[in-house]
Amino acid sequence: MHVRHEEDAVTWLWAFPQLVCWPRPLEWLYTPVVGNRRWPGDLWGIDDGGELLILECKQCRRRDDPFADFLRFHQPDREELTASHWKRKFSLHLAAELKYANGMQERPRGRTAGILPRSNRRTHLRRWPELVAMIDSRIRDSAYATTVSGYLEVRAKAGNPIPNYLAYIIQSRETMPVLTPAALTSARGLQARVGPERVGLLVVMATRSPEGTLSVRAVRSQPLLAA
Repeated sequence: MHVRHEEDAVTWLWAFPQLVCWPRPLEWLYTPVVGNRRWPGDLWGIDDGGELLILECKQCRRRDDPFADFLRFHQPDREELTASHWKRKFSLHLAAELKYANGMQERPRGRTAGILPRSNRRTHLRRWPELVAMIDSRIRDSAYATTVSGYLEVRAKAGNPIPNYLAYIIQSRETMPVLTPAALTSARGLQARVGPERVGLLVVMATRSPEGTLSVRAVRSQPLLAA
């Protein structure tokens, strides 16, 4: 199945975090608005061990490098990687998200605060009403904010460990190469800086049945890339 926009695939992960095949309980924190000047990645999350996950979504057919922005961004002392930063930011953006009736509701122009994908004034979310209903149900439950707060406390006590950087690749055909030589070079450079175990790869494929049912499966998920 051809996926037109990467924000669609990010919405799938908000609804089904288990697609990441992460070994520990995981909660999503935030989807940055389009642009990589300060915030790389398309989805940030945290697990119960206080480990940050930052995913960059790309499509195989475009042959983009999902690791290049991570390589430019990563500095161990960046404020954006600290639990204290996320305590403030998450609280602010979750409050903005919950101010409206649901995740699909269009916000006024210029009001971009929130935690869900919100490019093009949430056009991508409105393509998936059933999934957004699932996401809304979870993030509007008080247990969600409580769980995230607990995970951030664990991160603070652990001394804000180096984050995990994952390439999230949408594969249109199984025969299509997943990573270009340039992307592999960036991945190896990132491994040298953060450790091989903190650079990962998630590949998904989506199919649609004749009845219109969407099926998304992880065809490859690994915690590290061979150097």
